[in-house]
Parts: sequence; C-alpha cells; structure tokens
Amino acid sequence: MRRRRAKGARNALDVTIREVVPQEYAEAGRVTADAYREFVRPGDDDWARYLETLADIAGRVGRTSVLVAVDATGILGTATLELDGQIDDDPQDDGLLEAHEARIRMLGVSPQARGRGIARALMMAC
Repeated sequence: MRRRRAKGARNALDVTIREVVPQEYAEAGRVTADAYREFVRPGDDDWARYLETLADIAGRVGRTSVLVAVDATGILGTATLELDGQIDDDPQDDGLLEAHEARIRMLGVSPQARGRGIARALMMAC
C-alpha cells in the first residue's frame, strides 16, 4: 500500500536536521517535553521530574549531542545522542561510554508535527 501525502501537507523533506544552538535550548526543551507530556498521569511526580529533565537541554548539551529537526516554523523534534558520556551518570560508574558504544535518548517530536517522518529523519541523522 502506498501512502499519499495530503494536498498541502509538509513532510520531512522540508526539514533540516542539525545540532541545537544555545538560543534554541528553551524551545528545544519545550518541544521534547511536549512530546512526552501525554504520557504523564496526574499526580505522578516521577513523570513531572522527568519532564523537567527532558526540557533541560542546557544541562546535557555539554556531554551529549542534541540534534534538532527544524523547518520555517521552528523546532519540530529533538534527539539526544550520547557518544562519550551518559546523561544519567551512575555514582558507581565513571559515566563514560565504551569506545564502541553510542546511545540515542530523548527522541521527541512535537505532537503537531507527527506523521511527517521527523523521528525517522532524526534517527537517520544519529
């Protein structure tokens, strides 16, 4: 079965994948947290704290690569790539990854941009 694009719909071909820049940290964090917000149950403090972690791009960009998917309207999605160090450093561990390891974390697409292949484009860029 072939998918047909709706007239006027935008797809991932209209999107650029690149590393986030400092002036985008807040917007990228909001988009990432919004992608997960629908899974939060009312009163679930663990999820509430995780949304804060998802939104904290500035807190992880120094030890990871954070990619953004952007188009003319702004940031549509993000992915965090751990190449050298981990975000959730275990106190028993040095936080470094083995030379053969890489981890993709916190992949999120704005609910309004879903269905356009944004997550696939981010994954391919990783």
